[in-house]
Amino acid sequence: MGKWFFGKYKLFLLLLAITPMLGACATMLEAKQAYDEQPSVEMVLDRINTAARTLELEDIILRTMPISAASTWPADANREIPKGDQSKLMNIVLTDAVFSAGFRPSAIRIKVMYEQTIFFESWPDLYYERKFMDKPPSNDAIKEYGKKILGQEYNPVFNKTFARFLRFTPDFKPKKSHFEGTLNGKTAEFYSSLEDAVISLADNAEQLQKIRNDMMDIDADKKKVLRDIADSAREIKALKDKKAPPAEIKALESQIPVHKKEYDTAVAKYDVLLKAWKMELAKIKQQATAFNDEQRALAVNIQAGVSAIKGLHTDSVTLITIALLKLPTSVMGLPDEAMRLAGSPNAALRLARIYLNLSALSENASIIKNELLQTYDETSAMDGLFDSRIKTVTAPRKAEK
Repeated sequence: MGKWFFGKYKLFLLLLAITPMLGACATMLEAKQAYDEQPSVEMVLDRINTAARTLELEDIILRTMPISAASTWPADANREIPKGDQSKLMNIVLTDAVFSAGFRPSAIRIKVMYEQTIFFESWPDLYYERKFMDKPPSNDAIKEYGKKILGQEYNPVFNKTFARFLRFTPDFKPKKSHFEGTLNGKTAEFYSSLEDAVISLADNAEQLQKIRNDMMDIDADKKKVLRDIADSAREIKALKDKKAPPAEIKALESQIPVHKKEYDTAVAKYDVLLKAWKMELAKIKQQATAFNDEQRALAVNIQAGVSAIKGLHTDSVTLITIALLKLPTSVMGLPDEAMRLAGSPNAALRLARIYLNLSALSENASIIKNELLQTYDETSAMDGLFDSRIKTVTAPRKAEK
């Protein structure tokens, strides 16, 4: 009891420290809920995996979702969950076995589920094995994916978006409605990502595009290494379960530090490019090229998308911080938790998840935090870029003589 109380005391201090961040309702509820609940490795894992999904959503919003002046998803992703949807999603989450033993569903998990219903027709569960292609998909593969989402006669202008979904998040199927839209009765021009939309409105577009292309190459390297780390961890667990020779297990374990070094190298390269990206973006605030109505509407949508990502970032950081604070006391109580789970629904699967993920949990949380920080830096640099031009009324055209 004393160790549990000490853990709650540390969590209380955390809540005081992050109070200025708790502007979002889901974040406040999550922090309060974590303070009240007993330690549990399974709940730590649930929060880590929810944070990983939140990071995926941030990445998709920033780099993959098509956007136009007529897009509705930026405003939808940046609003509170409607009450009817809240109840419906809560009922779905309550069917998860982890909540059969007195734990309440994570408030942020409900929010993440709602965000997914905005963007996707279907999506994987929190514990799915992430799939990243080593190389960009072929033109034929992109074409088939486009037909699957939009039908036989789809517009190839979306191929860049489809290529990214197919390469990095193939288990997420975007809604067809996000590839359609009109503004004032006219078809709006679409961009393959929020960042591409920003570049389209910048006077220094050429410089921004070059930096971003280099950033995307390094981002692909990071994703590949993260996949390799996860694959190695699963293989090690499988070998241990089969009681494979220790030398075979050790050989595989020795690969993880190598992968981690590759990841750290890619992160350092990305940081250099990110600084250049932020410096170039800062110039946009000083640009005064007037917007037409469509450009202004696009700029408003960009800002809404940026705000949605920043809200998800606060949620992610809260989840990771709570999980790491509760991890030590949760691990100490794992024997009791395992005995309790033994007679619960889906016991074998739940225990397998715990023991598969526990050894790499701290490392995974550290990687997620690092990815969150870089994504936040990249996003916050776009915050308020077009504020002055959004407020400027377009001058009426002079009548031609």
